Amino acid sequence: MLLGKNNNTNSRIIFSFLLIVLFLSVVTVNAQTKKSSEKSGKAKTSKISDQLSATQTISASALASELKRSKFTKPLVLQVGFSFLYSQDHITGAKYAGAGSSKEGIGTIKNAVKSLPKNKEIVIYCGCCPWSDCPNIRPAYKTLVDLGYTNVKALYLPNDFAQDWKEKGYPVTK
Repeated sequence: MLLGKNNNTNSRIIFSFLLIVLFLSVVTVNAQTKKSSEKSGKAKTSKISDQLSATQTISASALASELKRSKFTKPLVLQVGFSFLYSQDHITGAKYAGAGSSKEGIGTIKNAVKSLPKNKEIVIYCGCCPWSDCPNIRPAYKTLVDLGYTNVKALYLPNDFAQDWKEKGYPVTK
């Protein structure tokens, strides 16, 4: 006999050993998966409104098409990023509404929409950096929704304004 006095004892020892190995394997795989997802930027975060759904966003090509419509049905486009980016260049017809990441910016955003009907089509954008890192878009979106605006969309710029709007030839004003 290898380990104990009878086969029953040996079976329990082997079974316990296998359970420990299985447990350690699961823990190791989970740790590696978490580490890998954090490195790739896909780790879940606890930020409020970290992700906006497809119905809450609009693509650059779709917005460019909407901006070609009659001027009476165009959405209000608000740049909710940093003022120096707006002053360099911005979407033609867009209004600067304040940076969504600051208390003052949120106040400016509120002021920019205060006289609008709650169902007004509003598109906000920033484009300061990659979408996943933008400090402005989500707070601005949340502010408008909390104010009762029901037709708000965020312009999805996965990389930044230059790559995803300007370099594609969409309308820009300096």
